[in-house]
Amino acid sequence: MLFLPLSKEFGDRGVDGEVSTMEAVAEEYCYDDNTFDERECTAEELEEFKRQNAEARERSNQAARERNEQMAKMLGGVDPADPEAGQKFAAQLERQAGWNSVKYIGDGLFEVKYAISSRLAHDFAFPAIEGMNFIPPFVQMHRRDGGAIRINAPGYSAQAVTNGMNPALLMFGQSFGSAPTGNGKSEIDMANLVNGTFSITTDGEILANNTDQGPVDTATGRRLSWNVDASSTQAPTALIRIR
Repeated sequence: MLFLPLSKEFGDRGVDGEVSTMEAVAEEYCYDDNTFDERECTAEELEEFKRQNAEARERSNQAARERNEQMAKMLGGVDPADPEAGQKFAAQLERQAGWNSVKYIGDGLFEVKYAISSRLAHDFAFPAIEGMNFIPPFVQMHRRDGGAIRINAPGYSAQAVTNGMNPALLMFGQSFGSAPTGNGKSEIDMANLVNGTFSITTDGEILANNTDQGPVDTATGRRLSWNVDASSTQAPTALIRIR
């Protein structure tokens, strides 16, 4: 699982780092007013350059602090600027049922083992992370009359990834740091970060699905599989009647 706000790509360099490119940095070059030839700067001019650059850095750092505070509120108290944010977020997830193991590897990457079982007597959505109600579901299960279950995986498609919603927790792509460039692409090609498989195994009656090859018989039931990568255009969906 990739949690993009904790990755290096979204690391905020504004605080105690480089001045944001949003800020104009005063260049230490001086020119003759008549000939426009470059000349040595006076002590007063150099001092003014330092003052302007210090102000630009402080504005950048203040903006970074405000962004970090805003993101911490959205992330249920997880501050991306905290060096221990990854471990704290992992511990937060492990408190919830189903998240059996969450290990922080680094650079926003987590190794996750999630499993939950129950009678499907109600609709279901994953993930449901405490304090982060704005996260769109990657997988949805909706009950219908007659025992049918509609399963949708809206997070598992290239379109969902580029829209900021995907199975690797990249939902902050457009909101925080991955602004579209002039050619319509984002600074971080998020679609290429996703590569995996989504599968459903069931002993129920498969009424409809949008896989390429249809169901395959296995020892535990019939399996539907979708490849999820940059070429995925449709989100997985299936309609299954539970016996």
